[in-house]
Amino acid sequence: MTSLTKANYRDDVDELGWDPIHIAAFNGNLNKLTQIFNQNPFHNPKTRDPDGKTALHIAVAQTSISLIKLSVIPLLLQNNQEINAQDQHKSTALHVAAGSITRNTRTTSRLLSPNGVIHCPATKPQSQASLNTIKALYTTKNNGQEQLDLEIVDESGKTPLLIASQAGNVQVIEYLLSIGCDSTVRDHEGRTALHLCSGSICDADANAGCKLLLTAGCDLNDTQWTNGTSPEKIATTQGNTETTRMLIGIKRTKGRERRALFKRAQSHVSKGTEANIETLRMFLQDSNNCSQVIHFKGGNRGATLLLDAVKHDRASVVEMLLQHGADIHDTTKTGKVFLFKFLGYHITEITDDPTSFSFSSSSSSSNFSFVYD
Repeated sequence: MTSLTKANYRDDVDELGWDPIHIAAFNGNLNKLTQIFNQNPFHNPKTRDPDGKTALHIAVAQTSISLIKLSVIPLLLQNNQEINAQDQHKSTALHVAAGSITRNTRTTSRLLSPNGVIHCPATKPQSQASLNTIKALYTTKNNGQEQLDLEIVDESGKTPLLIASQAGNVQVIEYLLSIGCDSTVRDHEGRTALHLCSGSICDADANAGCKLLLTAGCDLNDTQWTNGTSPEKIATTQGNTETTRMLIGIKRTKGRERRALFKRAQSHVSKGTEANIETLRMFLQDSNNCSQVIHFKGGNRGATLLLDAVKHDRASVVEMLLQHGADIHDTTKTGKVFLFKFLGYHITEITDDPTSFSFSSSSSSSNFSFVYD
């Protein structure tokens, strides 16, 4: 075979635009790669095919589905392959590995699946291959000592965790969370990992992945994306019935827990003793408690703690709640009762800054006022 030289190396490409390093990486040919790296001083580790893929992209796609040996990845990285190189779609090798998973499929009745195809859960060997590939990328140091970027995004704004979630790649989701990937990031459409996982193609894997993401802090009620749809509705639309039931069950449990927290805080507001107010202050210092109750509308009226504090003439509690993020525009469920038209309260002074104002109560036996900044 013709030896590789500086003159013919770049011209030695096939119809796909792959050079010998790409081809050897695709085939997992360690001997050939070693020969190229040892004998050809002119090889360019940054060489890309027409799609912008490096040899590392190509090798990872193969190792992730067990078609070639995993040892090709360390060899490429130790010979200056860029670990965070992005192809024309801005995908890195980590994106490729996170989204690579093989499944068995079978055509079935449309009564069982909206698209007429059931995607079986990935077997342990199938999902283990992509997990092992990611572990190899994460643990292998390349010569340039470049760190693997866990939060790098592709052209759609997806991090590797979002890609794994969309694929329902459960073992990879768990591993990426364990090494510090951010579960709260959104793609360019505003979707979180939970949105993407709830609509992934296999119900059983979507169910398992969503549980991991909820434990990591994803919001079950999040509708802050382009279509304004919650993970529960996405799962329902996809036909992921097991996932839908799980999300509804957790939603109901969290709802009961939130109502219990609200009632606990509400009792302190209504009693209004110094001890109650101090207990409420300590209660709100817990960020989880505060986020659960501060905007919650409880009871038949749908009144917030802020409206309850106004109702019971608790000026110090009103001030405390505002300092913890309560909304001065809160209304009841009917939307007819605004805070400063409620039980004699009225604004006595307001500035251009809506968070700076004073108010007083004509119903209070001792008049009071304060400015909240």
